[in-house]
Amino acid sequence: MQRKSLKIFLLVLVCLILTACGGKVEVKKEKTSETKLTSKDITKDQTIDGIKISSVEMKVVDGMTTFNATATNTTEKDSNIETIKIIVQDEDEKEIVALTGYIGSLKKGETKKIVNSTDIDLSNAKSIRYEI
Repeated sequence: MQRKSLKIFLLVLVCLILTACGGKVEVKKEKTSETKLTSKDITKDQTIDGIKISSVEMKVVDGMTTFNATATNTTEKDSNIETIKIIVQDEDEKEIVALTGYIGSLKKGETKKIVNSTDIDLSNAKSIRYEI
């Protein structure tokens, strides 16, 4: 009889522990840190080999950096530039990192988006230059 009582007691105890006594489980959301890079030397329009890079937006969210821009073929002929090198620089114009943006072929006057993400925190970036 004592063994049966002990088994029942242990079973009830285990059930209470597993269900946390009916307590609430709170999920805390961590605040995300977001930095939008607004330096004129980052956001300014630039043209290289007839490709105009504009509407540049760089954001750092929780240490991850995203780059978004628009590429427009301003020449009178179709372009077959596949990629563009996005060189991110610090305040001394030293290269922090070189990213690759895919453009693909652009017809005369055509516009495409350039998107790149990296796990590098580029919140200290001060300027961008491009190479084809």
